[in-house]
Amino acid sequence: MKIAEWVRMAEKKLNCRICLNHPYKICDLKPAYGYIFSEYLQEYAFWGYGDMDLVYGNFCRLLSGSEMDSADVISTHTGFIPAHFCLLRNTPEISRLFMLGGRYKQAFAHPDYLGFDEQLLKFPVRTSSETIEKDKKFIQQRDQKLSRLTRSKWIYPLKIISKQLINPFRTNRNHIPGDFNTILRLHHAKKDIKISYKTRFECDNMYKKQGITNWKIKWEKGNLFSENTGEKRDLLYFHFMLSKQNQNFKIHKPGNLTDEFIISPEGIRPGSL
Repeated sequence: MKIAEWVRMAEKKLNCRICLNHPYKICDLKPAYGYIFSEYLQEYAFWGYGDMDLVYGNFCRLLSGSEMDSADVISTHTGFIPAHFCLLRNTPEISRLFMLGGRYKQAFAHPDYLGFDEQLLKFPVRTSSETIEKDKKFIQQRDQKLSRLTRSKWIYPLKIISKQLINPFRTNRNHIPGDFNTILRLHHAKKDIKISYKTRFECDNMYKKQGITNWKIKWEKGNLFSENTGEKRDLLYFHFMLSKQNQNFKIHKPGNLTDEFIISPEGIRPGSL
């Protein structure tokens, strides 16, 4: 459906205003998908969301029956629920968790991307103005300026500047959790819900931080394998956080159907390691 049509449907279901003037802003609404699309999900035990820059492995191998039976939320990171992928049990209570923050209506009506789906950004991504990439550069420059100020003697002026610039949804005077990650962790601590935490993915950004430059991932008949960290790992998915921005990253389409392909910093190609 077109964006305008989706907004009308979601506003009617949520009974609140949605400002969606750029496709990237839809990320803020990920935690509400289970509620918005409830009619489509009735026959399913779980619902979830994933980014477009993921290659998936074998869910049946890596998500055990006992975990699926007991967990309300399945995270793919230890101690954190990534916004790029999350699975949630399909019950009315779990699908309404995003409402417990008390601030979702303000977040959905805000013209900029705030990071409600994961953790609130220090500075919003201004989807209402120039391109996202320009805004990211602007945010980085502003971060550097604030960092220099913190090393100077002008601490009090910094507090004033921070109040003006920092995402207003990040600081909550009433101690109401302002983003979905905080909501989930709070209710997990209260034992209202059960979250299964386990790191089940790898990404090119992880490799960069570890100094791994010549990494390779193998997809074989639906299974995804990695040996880049010193041991062979079954992966639920691989995340292209950085590679997709590399102009030299090439996708080589196979002539016929293939049972295996390799992912590396150079691109995606058919064949084995």
